Amino acid sequence: MVATLVDAAVAVPKLMDHPPPQLRIGLLVDDEQLPAWAVDMLERLIVAGDCNVVVVVRSAGERTQAAEDLGDWRRAGANWVWRAWLRMERWLYPSTAATFRLLPLPAALASAERIVIARGANLADPPEDVTRRIATAGLDVLVQLGLVELGPAVRALARYGVWRLATGEPGRLRTGPPDYWEVTRGEGTTVSRLEVLSEPAAAPRTLAVGAFTSERQSILLNRAAHYWAAGTLVVRELGNLRRRGGALLQERFAQPTKVAGCAADASRATISPIAALGALLRLQWRSFIDRVIGRLTRDQWIVLFSFASATQPDLDFRRFVRMTPPKDRFWADPFVVHHDGRWYVFIEELIYREGHGVLAYIEVHKDGTWTPPRRILELPYHVSYPQVFSHAGQWYLVPETFEARRVDLYRAVEFPDRWEKVRTLIDGIDAVDATLLQHDDQWWMFVNVRHDERHTHHEALRLYHS
Repeated sequence: MVATLVDAAVAVPKLMDHPPPQLRIGLLVDDEQLPAWAVDMLERLIVAGDCNVVVVVRSAGERTQAAEDLGDWRRAGANWVWRAWLRMERWLYPSTAATFRLLPLPAALASAERIVIARGANLADPPEDVTRRIATAGLDVLVQLGLVELGPAVRALARYGVWRLATGEPGRLRTGPPDYWEVTRGEGTTVSRLEVLSEPAAAPRTLAVGAFTSERQSILLNRAAHYWAAGTLVVRELGNLRRRGGALLQERFAQPTKVAGCAADASRATISPIAALGALLRLQWRSFIDRVIGRLTRDQWIVLFSFASATQPDLDFRRFVRMTPPKDRFWADPFVVHHDGRWYVFIEELIYREGHGVLAYIEVHKDGTWTPPRRILELPYHVSYPQVFSHAGQWYLVPETFEARRVDLYRAVEFPDRWEKVRTLIDGIDAVDATLLQHDDQWWMFVNVRHDERHTHHEALRLYHS
């Protein structure tokens, strides 16, 4: 599975002598408990150090989960279908409970001022004392993490408006619970977006978009995966706002937001109970078939190669030479290298019984023949993605070593068979597929980084430079 956080490549800035002051943030919540994914997002905000949460605005009423679960289905009359389906999926996939269980706000927020909206009042038409207290806090951003409806007056209470997460491609209105259409229709991509509400009468504007690979088997699994990832949008963009100020919003809002891999679709009509039940039953049947196929078969990646002109590459894969590994392994992550008139393909080789990958190379010839793979790097943990490159007359290798939580650099002692470790480029990082590029006398590293085990390696692409 591959997921991409659109517009997520953020260069790590050089240390500044006088960094901008922390942003003053307010939270709009239903109560003092939030879903685990939202608490995780707040903890990451605190650790990042870009923000200071000074105000927590919450309702005095009891939290209701129904609105979050049902969405527009309450009006559609299909709520009983969704409630029954949720109970079944929670039973089938108990791991999803860790995403949505309610947790107290982080202890670091204990000093933030509490503004409690009295029972019967709301933020659609807030009491004057609530409005006055929020306004006097001097907020840069209000982050909405509850389900409360906001009135026009609330949008103007923070310098850069109210920020909130939403599901679905910008401008693509759909009825039903979050992730329903993406999963039941087998769409490859689920979209989260970070919206800004600032002007009283204006529609929400999209600041950032995340596009993630959809889960085929379960709506709840899909939601659990992409809710963890959606928090990255808030953490990242608040950091960008601190560094760039209002110029960030002006730049983003000047161009329409586009999502790669998401086809445009007409708005959906209200979902009937029969249609909802049929879609959910088809999803369960598809999930069953996937599990059966998974037990009876095994994925095997192969490598294709072809010799062609650099200016006119051959894109007809029927003319490519197929290098199929033995049935007990797969070959992946090919990197092609030309050295002393010979062609090499560096690969990850994973033998199923060994359980982790090693690095090897295959020499390919213009007559379509190729040599058996020769191993060049075996470690006690998984290694893959052998990026091989030349610099100043030397060959270097950056393998993926996420299990060691570092990114290492190797140098060829005897190309292509012998390599030695030169140094660790980044330590204490859960990174995959690090790719180095030299441009204008500066080195750049594109790399996917996982925050912790609750997240995936494919939530965000980061860009480091040196």
